[in-house]
Amino acid sequence: MRLHTPVNSPNSSPEHHRRPLPPLISPVQFTAPGIRDADMAIMDPNIEPDLMKLWNLVGELSEQLSHTKQVVSSLHNDSIKLKAQALHNETGFVLRRFNLHLSQEEYDAELERMNATMAAENQGLQYDNKQLNSLLKEYEQTLDSVMSTFRKRAHDVQLQELETIKLYESLLVSSETAALSEQLTADTSVSFVFAQCSRRLRMVIRLLGGERPRTPSPSLTPPLSATKDVDDDVPRGTLETRCESELSHPEAFDWALEREIELARLEKENAELRMLLQAGAQADAASASAVQPLTLPRVPLAAIKSLMPRRPRTQGHSSFSSESSSGEFHAGHYLSHTDNQELLDMSDEVL
Repeated sequence: MRLHTPVNSPNSSPEHHRRPLPPLISPVQFTAPGIRDADMAIMDPNIEPDLMKLWNLVGELSEQLSHTKQVVSSLHNDSIKLKAQALHNETGFVLRRFNLHLSQEEYDAELERMNATMAAENQGLQYDNKQLNSLLKEYEQTLDSVMSTFRKRAHDVQLQELETIKLYESLLVSSETAALSEQLTADTSVSFVFAQCSRRLRMVIRLLGGERPRTPSPSLTPPLSATKDVDDDVPRGTLETRCESELSHPEAFDWALEREIELARLEKENAELRMLLQAGAQADAASASAVQPLTLPRVPLAAIKSLMPRRPRTQGHSSFSSESSSGEFHAGHYLSHTDNQELLDMSDEVL
């Protein structure tokens, strides 16, 4: 026997069970529409048994219908009671006022049974909770071990990648350093060769210009084979010393250029003088054919030389300044004896 709780509902009220049945149709009222009482009196007496049978069937059907309604209402009330009992069984909340139909002993026994069932269910739930907690701890431990292994592996892989990157960077830096050192060695060798070539070229230009070239010191002119291994045999300070020694006297490198400029200027002046002499000779020839030439006093050669333009004497070069200071060397070199005589005659005529 289980505890149940009656629930008041409109279908379970006593008034619902005492609802009056619909009134039955009496034989007097059961008449066909449109038939009057006079017609009923004239009806055939053989129809009365059939009408009685029909009336009996209608009565039986009415009784069955009322019984069916009672059964349906009782079933509905039972379903409501079962729903309420199931609800109270689920919640475990049972009140004495809902179980007044039971005795105190039955109520206590049922209550103890319910309490024992709930205690057993609680114990089962506690056991399930313990099992779930243990499974959760095992899962956390497994996850922690897996993550630690993964972190360790990732750390090892990262260290390996960093070592590989560092190795390749060192290789790249060493290769770039080697390439730059080789390029620097080649550039230094080429520049040293160019310096030697320029020195030799200056010596040749000096020889062509008539100047005795300076004797190169052994420290400044190493053999050509020594330029192949500059970094191994020749220290870096040697090249700087050579460059400084060559650049310390810039005037020594310009004397050949100045000499050539002076020669070109004197050639231009000689050409202009020749043109003037030719023009004077043509004028003399024309005047001699027409008029007797005049005799002019002769001008000394020193006066003519004093009239010629002079270039300022260059400081620091005795050989060049001695030849080009007064213009005597170039005038005697480029003017022949006939030209000098014509120049003197022209000067006498002008004076």
